[in-house]
Amino acid sequence: MIELKNISKIYKSDGVETVALMDISLTIKKGEFVAVMGASGCGKTTLLNILGLIDTPTEGRIYFDGTETTSCGENERMRLRRGRVGFVFQSFNLIDDLTVAQNVELPLKYMGMKVDERRQKVIGVLKDLKISHRAGYYPHQLSGGQQQLVAIARALVSEPVVILADEPTGNIDSSMGKTIMETLSSINARIGTTIVMATHNKRDAEYAHRVLSMSDGNIIATEEFV
Repeated sequence: MIELKNISKIYKSDGVETVALMDISLTIKKGEFVAVMGASGCGKTTLLNILGLIDTPTEGRIYFDGTETTSCGENERMRLRRGRVGFVFQSFNLIDDLTVAQNVELPLKYMGMKVDERRQKVIGVLKDLKISHRAGYYPHQLSGGQQQLVAIARALVSEPVVILADEPTGNIDSSMGKTIMETLSSINARIGTTIVMATHNKRDAEYAHRVLSMSDGNIIATEEFV
């Protein structure tokens, strides 16, 4: 579904080069749940941004659902990922002055969906994640775990083919973290949504089908679970 071939990413600033990824080749299959593990600064977030067509590599090729995207401009990459890639961030990235329902609705507005249709979808996904009773609340009125559930709802509402989650339990307590991981695992199992998750937490990684261990911009080991 997503294939990287010999991907490298080098950042340059004030004459200094920083290697974020080095010669990575990787295939993410449809319906997989893949965890990318490693310490801070090892390249996990950069890898997710490359997979999600947010960032472009310095070298190598990217294939998204059969389309070679490396030479695509920003507008074309945006078109490819819109409605097909959902993002979940450690810091939630909710908009403070929008309600829960309005935050979840945003991706559908960008897609140009009609008002009645997008409201039905929002209601449906909030019910599915058992947070419909918070639809009229604002982010500051929610716990960290509840905010992350809203972020997952926002990622899920457009029915994407892949969800990219960057340290999704990093800012919440362990009990709510378990709820978040069980939610992601359920989405993967029930709907078949492909999930790629960056984490440094071994317990979170155990929910995945495959774990990629990263260090210094390289994938150094792969572990698969039956």
